[in-house]
Amino acid sequence: MAVAWANCPEELPCMRAASDFVSVPPLRQVASPALEGIPLPPNLAQAVTRLGHWRNYLSVPSTAACSRLTMAFAWRFIIGGAGKRGATVAVAVVLLATALRPLIVKIRRRKNSPRSGTLKILSDPNGAKFEIVAVHGLGADPEHTWTHATSTASVGRCQEPTATAYGPAHNPRIHLLRDLLGLDFPEARILSFEHNSNWLTDAPVKTSEEIGNSLLREIKDKRSHLPIIFIGHSLGGIVIKQALCAQDSEEVVGDTSGIVFLGTPHLGSSVSVAGAVLAFVTGVLGSDATLLLSLKSHDGQLSNLAARFRSCVAPSENRGRRVQIISFYETKSMYLLGWLSIGRVVPRYSAVVDADPNEEHGIDADHSGLNKCAGRDDKLYQMLKDAIGRLRAPSRLEQADKIIRDEYYTEDRLQIERLSGVRLPMDQCYINLAIVEQADQGTGHSNEKGTALSQHTLLSRQKIEVPDKTKMVDLATIFSHRKGRNGGMIEPKRILIRGRAGVGKTTLCKKIVHEFTRGTWNEWSRLFDRVLWVPLRRLKGRDGPYNLGKLFLDEYFSHLKDKDGQGLAHALLDALLDATPRHGGRTLFILDGLDEVSGEWNRDDDMSRFLKLLLGQQNVIITSRPNASLPADIPNLDLELETIGFYPDQVKAYLDADPKIKPMVDAVQSFLQKHWLIQGLVRIPIQLDALCYTWEDFDPKAVPNTMTGIYTAIVQKLWKKDAVRLGKMSEAQAQTARPAEIKRCVNTEIALLECLSFNGLYDDVIGFTPAHRDKIVERFELRLPLDETLARLSFLRTTDPSSRLDDRTYHFLHLTFQEYFAARYFVQQWGDGEHRKPLDFIFKRRKGGEANLPTDPAEFLRRYKYSAHYDVFWRFVAGLLEAEGKKQILGFFHTIEKEPFDLLGPTHQRLVMHCLSEVVELLIRSSLEERLSQWLLFECNLTGSSLLATESELPDRALQSALKRASGRGRVTILRAVGRSSRHLAETTLAALAALLKDEYEHVRYSAAEALGRQSNLP
Repeated sequence: MAVAWANCPEELPCMRAASDFVSVPPLRQVASPALEGIPLPPNLAQAVTRLGHWRNYLSVPSTAACSRLTMAFAWRFIIGGAGKRGATVAVAVVLLATALRPLIVKIRRRKNSPRSGTLKILSDPNGAKFEIVAVHGLGADPEHTWTHATSTASVGRCQEPTATAYGPAHNPRIHLLRDLLGLDFPEARILSFEHNSNWLTDAPVKTSEEIGNSLLREIKDKRSHLPIIFIGHSLGGIVIKQALCAQDSEEVVGDTSGIVFLGTPHLGSSVSVAGAVLAFVTGVLGSDATLLLSLKSHDGQLSNLAARFRSCVAPSENRGRRVQIISFYETKSMYLLGWLSIGRVVPRYSAVVDADPNEEHGIDADHSGLNKCAGRDDKLYQMLKDAIGRLRAPSRLEQADKIIRDEYYTEDRLQIERLSGVRLPMDQCYINLAIVEQADQGTGHSNEKGTALSQHTLLSRQKIEVPDKTKMVDLATIFSHRKGRNGGMIEPKRILIRGRAGVGKTTLCKKIVHEFTRGTWNEWSRLFDRVLWVPLRRLKGRDGPYNLGKLFLDEYFSHLKDKDGQGLAHALLDALLDATPRHGGRTLFILDGLDEVSGEWNRDDDMSRFLKLLLGQQNVIITSRPNASLPADIPNLDLELETIGFYPDQVKAYLDADPKIKPMVDAVQSFLQKHWLIQGLVRIPIQLDALCYTWEDFDPKAVPNTMTGIYTAIVQKLWKKDAVRLGKMSEAQAQTARPAEIKRCVNTEIALLECLSFNGLYDDVIGFTPAHRDKIVERFELRLPLDETLARLSFLRTTDPSSRLDDRTYHFLHLTFQEYFAARYFVQQWGDGEHRKPLDFIFKRRKGGEANLPTDPAEFLRRYKYSAHYDVFWRFVAGLLEAEGKKQILGFFHTIEKEPFDLLGPTHQRLVMHCLSEVVELLIRSSLEERLSQWLLFECNLTGSSLLATESELPDRALQSALKRASGRGRVTILRAVGRSSRHLAETTLAALAALLKDEYEHVRYSAAEALGRQSNLP
């Protein structure tokens, strides 16, 4: 043997090289008889004879080494001489090694990448919107089975080439999942299920059902409730079906939007039998035929699985659609040794079972090529990409956002209804709401003007004085960087917006929703993915325990089936609770109507805690009337704002845009210029709408010149409309009916509103709940049920028109309408001043008990005449009493002039002044104005300043009288106060100021000029 080895030709160094790769212990005694007598090198002979350890040869480090070793074996058989028998064996060795060469390499790769049935995350982008879960086939390496070896030139169509463990940089491999799908679907979370499906060596004794259960467990452990698209190649498709048909798979099936089967043998494959035979023959290598036999043609287990799968993916009560299925099948035969055809591994009839109509696609490839793509231009990849695009379903979060946007934020919900009944879509609401920062926000603006002016004027009380435009905040930019409370720069996230009734807080919410859903405001779109508008009043009466999930379900998804609605609410909650900035901080709450639930803070119950949770959200806008306060234990606000209605130029734009008013806009503007109080009030949107609606009914020669007169005209016009809505008159009858006829027709409804208004004003009730209505329903005999009657009245609004009539909470168009009707009730009870009727307190919520109620109207006046709460109420009472007769109004002022008096006097003078502004003729007017003039002079001399002179209600004659009698210094004080005010002066007062331009004192002349310069009605 040594001589034979020494005579080995030098041109065959591979024989020597082979020994370098084989290292086994000397086992000569167990040599194969077939090789006995053949002179072989000792080490090589011992290795060859170890047939029981054939796997040692499968561990050669490269395919080149395998080739050299094979040739060494063949040559030794030839030169060893066994005649034809040796040559035949040599040929067999070469052919077998050549055939097994790819298999040897694959087996080696599998041995180097142990798998235990895990989902490997290949791509996990922030904000992923769906998942792709890929499952490889039988005997495949989880990495290489999805790759295609290609030249460097073709890699430019996909991602930058990278060297892999088995693909060097000069021969890169393109990974279907990572390099192609990851590039074209950047919002996809891509996972690959790596499981051991070997059958030739080291094969696990596992069934496809066991592997499917493993896949299901992995999905549940790593799922993110996103829509799933499965991709299964060959056996991988069977594994997917087993997972979806397993117990407790309902949620995963519900999340499955589609499946792509790549050559999956749904009805089996005839090739599996041949493979099973080979596995049996090579059992000594650790082969197992379990998986192969489960794939034989028309196997009963596959048929049963197909039936279960069809039931699993069919539409159900909880899922309204069938899971979409797309199937690809091979059209080329598979070849062994490059020339031996074994046909198509999975025939078409087996591959397209359960595919959707027109979703059976033949691919010009053999079975192993169905999951490999050369690049983005590869035809298979184009078809696969299109298939995923068709299967792509929105995530539950995307579905939730879409339902809120399309089904909750409907045009009907966002429309603004005018008093005329005409509804305007939000995109036609051309007036922007003006917002100003409050003085205590630390914005660096001084409040000199505010401290110098009286805070007791009607305009200041209604928060409709023209603000300093330097403090104006554009609604579209309220989240922009600005100076915070401590002087540093902040990006506000928690904002409170206050505003009085009728000034447009709910309209503000609707506008925000409208603009956000249309992407109008770029800053908002950059910061938030969704806006959740929550009218807080709707939370009243909801049963606890309550949480965000229930809120989302009740508010946005209650119209859906239970499972669907709960799933969407859960997805929304998950996004809110997500710790990542992409989701957790991109939800903006708009909490509308804090004042309507502010009474809940002191209750230690579940709803109180839930409200505090809402108010403590990271991104929130809270709207409220001025009187509401926040609980102390919630995070601080970043910014506090105040809605103030229209600016004067916006009032003009509103008038110009009204087609009915536009022809008369000059007359309306002239009227507003002459009536300073009305000019201020119409800056409240609802008041301006009321003026426009009733303008055509005004007598041009007798246009009302007091607030009471304007409201009386508006109310008469609205009752004419409501008489028709209540079924009391026809449209034609209402058009020709006199005011007295209208009043007689709706007298019961008028009395109802008057009683409701007064009791609401007394008990500080703005929103009238079903409980309030229960206390009043028996007092009035109505033609229609109370709730239906209220729903038809133009004076009332409900913030939730879609709710049931008996569940609604009503409020007046504006607080001043409630005060007007309350004043009408008081005037009815006042009578002629001698025969008064007692006041009826229905709600009786004030402290002190029923015995302490001021049922006598005169007693009520004496008790509350100085209360700021009743300031507008007393104005209306004075105006309405004048219409009742001279005796009634005179008795009213006489009662005012009786004790008790305020200790210092200004509060009393202010009350007189406010009531006089609503009265045209009064016998004691001159004496009252003279006393006001004296108080004005006294104030100037005592304090060196004047608040009375800044008030618009100060009678012009009292002002003129004070200017005549004041000293030079007193005149300067009065003129400066007038200059700082927003009042419009009468022509006689303007003439008096013009005369002071010639005063002997320079400071008087300068102050007079400054005051005149601030009058907008001067040329």
